[in-house]
Amino acid sequence: MISSGSSPVLSQEEEAMFIDHLKFMASVECGFIRMEVVNMASEYAVCLHKRDKEHPVSKKWVKTFMKRWPELNVSKPRALSLARAKATS
Repeated sequence: MISSGSSPVLSQEEEAMFIDHLKFMASVECGFIRMEVVNMASEYAVCLHKRDKEHPVSKKWVKTFMKRWPELNVSKPRALSLARAKATS
């Protein structure tokens, strides 16, 4: 398959591992808002030496990432706050 544009930040295998982590965290009722996904993806990319701390992944990257993985459901901040409050009470 040939595609135009810049090369992806993470390989398919690396993205799959990141997805597994997000799904596991969701299974223990620890969902994430979009900005948390941006931060975690940036940290992961830094650990893999694919980015440095001064050049995190962008919101655009997360948007295309979410299109590649439609089974993910990132919560809105208010809904997530309610879910976390219920989980701790």
